[in-house]
Amino acid sequence: MPKWAVFRCPGTCSTVYRLPLSAAHTPHWSISVDWLGRPSCSPSINQKSACHAHFWIQSGTVQQCRDSRCATSPAR
Repeated sequence: MPKWAVFRCPGTCSTVYRLPLSAAHTPHWSISVDWLGRPSCSPSINQKSACHAHFWIQSGTVQQCRDSRCATSPAR
């Protein structure tokens, strides 16, 4: 069982996120994968420092929240 989810910000800042997946950490996130292998993450990721990104990952797609102040980068 993975203990951390590590990935770069979907915005232009490239901040590296390290999200704990263990309930022993507060806060913590859960990751699910659909039958096509696309990840979803819950709850949303809300970076209150650095680039101020706020987004969801649902079925492998990043969905910015309305209060996000991080510019979305073009597809890579």
